Amino acid sequence: MPPLPQRTAPAVVDGFVDDWIVNTNGNLYWHVRGCLPRYPIPHWPSASSDGEVLVDLGCSWGRWSIAAVRAGFSVWGVDVHLDALRAAKRVARELDVSADFVCSDISRLPFKPGSVDFVFSYSVLQHLEKSKAKQVLNRIAFILRPGGMCLLQLPNAFGLVGICRQLRRGFREPPPSSFAMRYWTPRAITRAFREAGFGRVALSAEGFLVQNTQREDLDLLSKLGAAAVLSSCALRTAANSIPSLARIADSLWIKAWK
Repeated sequence: MPPLPQRTAPAVVDGFVDDWIVNTNGNLYWHVRGCLPRYPIPHWPSASSDGEVLVDLGCSWGRWSIAAVRAGFSVWGVDVHLDALRAAKRVARELDVSADFVCSDISRLPFKPGSVDFVFSYSVLQHLEKSKAKQVLNRIAFILRPGGMCLLQLPNAFGLVGICRQLRRGFREPPPSSFAMRYWTPRAITRAFREAGFGRVALSAEGFLVQNTQREDLDLLSKLGAAAVLSSCALRTAANSIPSLARIADSLWIKAWK
């Protein structure tokens, strides 16, 4: 019996991903926009699963949804942009990954109460006016089962780079309709999660100097960009041993349990 043909990576990256790579992955990817050689699928940042239901909020073209499926989750990606969801379905099909996608505002998640095991979101809530972000947290708590967990990323108001960026805009909050980044203090994050009904909240360093850039993408970055990412990774490792360093991280992971 002849061997089965091996499935290879797609020869051409999906046009939507190629065009939106800076929107989803950050400014360090500018020089590969329009000529992206591969899909930048990140390493899953939490424990693997055996089929737990996970909702990925603001999934865009599905990079984190795909990472979650590969970690063993049963995934629903949610985004308000229909063109991004269409791209997510195409990319998942190309990479032979099974995930479902739904078009919805993330403050009105169409899931039954207590029907979800895990909620994930990266580089999404920071673009929402804070009162709306709190509405999202309430909705997350509503759909999570008792004991369920969420893992979200938010920018730290006390991050060294974050302070410089806030200084440039006079430490003013952006207008409600703006896509600009909102910075959160650790105390405000913890309070918002508690008010939404989460019993335990834990913060840790996600990144220093940069946000939204992963170590596994070094081949897609300039030398300066790669050096920044490697520095971020080294500082994050140090913060695991010296938790006080997380206070000045530019990007935070928030783990919270219902």
